[in-house]
Amino acid sequence: GRKRLWETRWQIHFKATPRNRLFFGIELAEYVPVAGWARWIQQSTVALLRKAAGGNIYHSCGDSAETAAPSGSEAEKPVFAMPLWAFDQVIESEVGQEPDIQCIEGLGLLRTDGRKKFMTHMSQLELRTDRVYTFAFWCISRWVDVVNWTMLGVVPGGVDFNVLCGRPPVHIVIYQLDDARETQEKRHLQSRKRYYFNWAVWSTKMPPAQQHIREMLPQVLETDLVVAEDTDPDWCCWRR
Repeated sequence: GRKRLWETRWQIHFKATPRNRLFFGIELAEYVPVAGWARWIQQSTVALLRKAAGGNIYHSCGDSAETAAPSGSEAEKPVFAMPLWAFDQVIESEVGQEPDIQCIEGLGLLRTDGRKKFMTHMSQLELRTDRVYTFAFWCISRWVDVVNWTMLGVVPGGVDFNVLCGRPPVHIVIYQLDDARETQEKRHLQSRKRYYFNWAVWSTKMPPAQQHIREMLPQVLETDLVVAEDTDPDWCCWRR
């Protein structure tokens, strides 16, 4: 099939039933000004990702501090958020009967089984506390080379991911979007998000500055900020 550079998997057992719709996607830590050639790269990349993941995707460049400060309003972080039907695979299991997350090939329902059928199923999926949900996602991976920190498919040779994200890390997130106090508010503001997953991602070829790691992990000693050795060539990490 098509080239898959990476795949991410989640196994979630909800402690409480989500009240509102869930989104998953990519979030940046701060506003990144984009103009000229970089703006064209961004628009072309977002168009590619929309085509791969499907419609009804929310993308925002976010708000600069200068824009938000005069009115005292909350600034939105840059985000590319997708509904749950943008996943590529879902497995619904009884608690205790969930599969080994490393061995899910051919299980559950896949988007390749029929895109319309999969989207309908995911749109109607009832997230319950007595079930375990295993999700997998890879459809945009052929354009996002995380190891080399490069966006592919827009220009020959790819584009440094920092042109779009500013700096590492980027955050892979799953969140519930609460209703806004004002009906005209459509932005995905931090005050409206309830995170189920927030994973800071970077490549060892393009690591964050030490100060940014300390901001994310203030409880970790600087001497402990080292890259762990690979224990499995096919898996970077997993956490229960």
